[in-house]
Amino acid sequence: MFPVRLAMEIYGAIGLFGLVLAAVGLAGVTAYSVTRRSREIGIRVALGAGRGDVLRLAMGEGAVLVAAGTVLGLAGAWSAARRERRQHLRPGPAGGRPAAAGRPGAGGVLPAGAQIHAHRCGGGVAPEMAAP
Repeated sequence: MFPVRLAMEIYGAIGLFGLVLAAVGLAGVTAYSVTRRSREIGIRVALGAGRGDVLRLAMGEGAVLVAAGTVLGLAGAWSAARRERRQHLRPGPAGGRPAAAGRPGAGGVLPAGAQIHAHRCGGGVAPEMAAP
């Protein structure tokens, strides 16, 4: 039971790190947006906009980004969960395919990316050093 609990804690820590990283990124995007729009904000304040109006203007964009990310993330998680459920329910010798065989996310894209990288880099091995 200990390895399962340890794995859960590690996955939780990775998820928490991702959440913090996303929050910092969103704060950076919001700060950049406010900096770029400082002239517009100054004009709005000069015309009588209050602090709440300016805050709503700045935070509204961040709220739209959070809402869009949440919707897209939940849709992607739902789709991935359905795909995994179908794969595990598929009849076969061990209940379906092996974990990474032929799956675009883990088994198909990563080796293809490594192959493309090796091709672009010239393989990294001199032909006379390659095994026959």
